[in-house]
Amino acid sequence: MRFKSEAAFQKHVIAIAKLGGWEVFHQGDMRHILSGVGYPDLTLISQREPRVIFAELKTDKGERSAEQVRYAAVISSLGIRGVEYYLWRPKHLEKIKQVLKGTGDPERRRRFTATLGLMLKESNKR
Repeated sequence: MRFKSEAAFQKHVIAIAKLGGWEVFHQGDMRHILSGVGYPDLTLISQREPRVIFAELKTDKGERSAEQVRYAAVISSLGIRGVEYYLWRPKHLEKIKQVLKGTGDPERRRRFTATLGLMLKESNKR
């Protein structure tokens, strides 16, 4: 699937996360706030299981800043079960769906899969 921008890709990932039952936090453009420079684009929290995901989103050619690499290293080094860091690009869409699909409730998984299929059909029409 092609996205015109990182923002369009981000919107799609947020929709997938919400379908999977995740709480989604996105701070917005952090470049003007010194203390937040480099913080990952999305923080996703699951209420069904003890899990928090920090996701940096980039286009297929986008590069991470030094601050973003530093945050990735800090989060990855925590070694806390259920705390995960991902660098996601549009080419990782299938992996993203697997990570974010609802895991606890079979009915939620069925609805997630059906709704995601409709979303993909709609976005392919554009």
